[in-house]
Amino acid sequence: MQVLDSELDRIGSRFQEIDRILSSSPDVEAARQEALLADRNLKAAHGALRDLEDQAASQRAKLEETTRRLYSGVVKNPKELLDLQSEENALRNHIASLEERQLEQMMAVDDSQAEADRARSRLKDVDAHRQIESASLTEERQELLLRQETLEAQREAGIAVVNAEDLQVYARVRTTHHGLAVARIEGGACGACGVAPSQAQIDQARPGDQIVFCGNCGRILYAG
Repeated sequence: MQVLDSELDRIGSRFQEIDRILSSSPDVEAARQEALLADRNLKAAHGALRDLEDQAASQRAKLEETTRRLYSGVVKNPKELLDLQSEENALRNHIASLEERQLEQMMAVDDSQAEADRARSRLKDVDAHRQIESASLTEERQELLLRQETLEAQREAGIAVVNAEDLQVYARVRTTHHGLAVARIEGGACGACGVAPSQAQIDQARPGDQIVFCGNCGRILYAG
């Protein structure tokens, strides 16, 4: 009975562990969040580049208009011509600055694209591993279920030949000792607590026709 119950307990614990693993996937979720963040960063990098391109285009339009007025011959006033010349120079400098920032932002876009590609690849790999793991765990769970059914059938058969009063004692001790009611005597000592019972207790336990308790931990001693 103890061997069967211990095995059933182990299967029950493994069921819980498998169900916990199958119900949550922290690695996949972490990889998914990483990919989402990388995509957001890439989108932001593209947006910043478009903004710089729009600014440069606007400044070029202004430069074109300023240059046209400067050299059209329409403006005669020397001061106004000087102002137009200053404005043209300022616009050219501003455009050069914007173009330099565009180049830097293009590099940032490339870096963000590479990071997004890595994150997506990692998510794909983690997700594939998760699917393999889930399939393996599902198969294991099915095998454990079949094993559990076999053990439960054996347990039912075992209960039928155990004295009802002894069975109650076994159940009580098992409840109070975290599932381990019966301890084998190994090397002259209780296999659960390590304390050696008296020779008289060992002799009483050996035939198996009466219940003998360990004087230290209170478990049922088995000397077979």
